Amino acid sequence: MEIDGKFPSPDYLNRAKWAKAPGFSNNKKYNRITVTINKKGERVQVFIDDNKMVDIEKAIPGSLLFNSLMFLDNGNGGENDKYYISNTKIVKS
Repeated sequence: MEIDGKFPSPDYLNRAKWAKAPGFSNNKKYNRITVTINKKGERVQVFIDDNKMVDIEKAIPGSLLFNSLMFLDNGNGGENDKYYISNTKIVKS
């Protein structure tokens, strides 16, 4: 998995951060995982199932308001590189 950010200040996430996604493989026909993205102030945490994959203390400016969210694939286009995303929920905590 990858999280990537490009913010004008070098104090925030300005490059890709990679982490292995446990239980996820392009060799499997189906991968059922739960991805949770938490943003608290400037901190961003990404969980796959209950495993914390990424914890970036100063990732995104706290005052930044989001008006979109994108999920992208790596563009390899292999037979098992198909994704179905469901039950997406965005909440303000």
